[in-house]
Amino acid sequence: MMKGLKTLILPVFLLCLVAHATKIRLEHRLKTYDELLSYIDGVQKLQKAGSESAQLIKQGLHNYHNSQYFGTITIGSPPQEFTMIFDTGSSNVWVPSVKCLSHSCQTHRRYDHMKSTTFQPLLMDSHVPVFTIRYGTGSIMGELVTDTVTIGNTQIESQVFGSVLEEEGRAFMSSPFSGIVGLGMPSIAVAHSTPLFDHLMQKGVLPKNQFSVYMSNQDGMDGALILGGIDPQFVASDWVYADVHGSSYWEILMGDIKVGDVSMNFCSGDGCRAAVDTGTSMIAGPSAAIERLMRQLDVKSDCSNFKQLPNLKFLIGGKELILEPEDYVMQSRTPSIHGYLRSIPRCAAAFMSLDVPPPRGPLFVLGDVFLRKYYTVFDRDNLKVGFALAAHPDTPAESRVEPAHTTNGANREIEANGWRLVRN
Repeated sequence: MMKGLKTLILPVFLLCLVAHATKIRLEHRLKTYDELLSYIDGVQKLQKAGSESAQLIKQGLHNYHNSQYFGTITIGSPPQEFTMIFDTGSSNVWVPSVKCLSHSCQTHRRYDHMKSTTFQPLLMDSHVPVFTIRYGTGSIMGELVTDTVTIGNTQIESQVFGSVLEEEGRAFMSSPFSGIVGLGMPSIAVAHSTPLFDHLMQKGVLPKNQFSVYMSNQDGMDGALILGGIDPQFVASDWVYADVHGSSYWEILMGDIKVGDVSMNFCSGDGCRAAVDTGTSMIAGPSAAIERLMRQLDVKSDCSNFKQLPNLKFLIGGKELILEPEDYVMQSRTPSIHGYLRSIPRCAAAFMSLDVPPPRGPLFVLGDVFLRKYYTVFDRDNLKVGFALAAHPDTPAESRVEPAHTTNGANREIEANGWRLVRN
């Protein structure tokens, strides 16, 4: 089970649903997949090809109760340090400002532009651009400014980021993180600002225009964000790749979800749209699908049927990526109401309903529950997302990839030459 949840931790859902700016002239925004390809081609032409100084940037990710993963960046000169979530579901960097009076701002470290010699206001049409972003579990409002942002040992000068004036949402108030580093597509960045990873791409400081995320499966043990490639020590299987579809999210197509060997038939045609999102704690999806899945699993709150629960199989890239009950069931322990020393186990499936309206939805979201099991690479050059079984301390050395077999007619074509990840 997902251990370490001794108290109730509010899950975060940071997929950017709405982002816009006011008091500025909005320039053309990327809207289509073809425009995204053209944008990437332009960035590649700006790069310092073959830079000998290109190297991986490694950022530790602290595991907070298997619910949230934090790393640190600094902003300004001298540097002001902030604890951040690195979120593939949004594209902007933001931190609370000293001018923010919201309770959630005042419980976190705040950015003071007066103490930074490299701060610059961002003026458009003689106005300071004001922006708002609405996430699945809250919203923010603030001003766009520029300053030097440092991640690892790499400085990014004149990075546009949000200096937040208002925060709303329990997730922001109760969580240890101060702000967010968006690693999503440039099309959803407010005011057409350049995301942090795009700045790194343009500077040519990375070996490859990709980054990977390893999420540890033990509370308190660090994971890692690797900017510029992958770290082989985190890989325990062959890679499974899926093409990115659309220009808003790191969105792939999922063939279906199986409970044991029973297909749920959630997906038709080319498949279900699924965003791969490091900023969401759970697995989310359309309410009708999630309700069906929960009924089919029937996870008992007292954990009495845990040992009988089936595996879940996600058809991605022509493969079956498997989650076992210990991967998708959250466990907590509640003190006995009679005051005995023993505690009572509690189980809950790590799924949540999410109804994203068209054109960005309907959408499934593969959050941390999924990404803990699979070390994931996000490839901007080739617009692909890759998954490999994560090499956790408890991952068997004999983990391997084997051919998949199917008796389900609806998925026969997808699986005929497919594979699935299995463990002895």
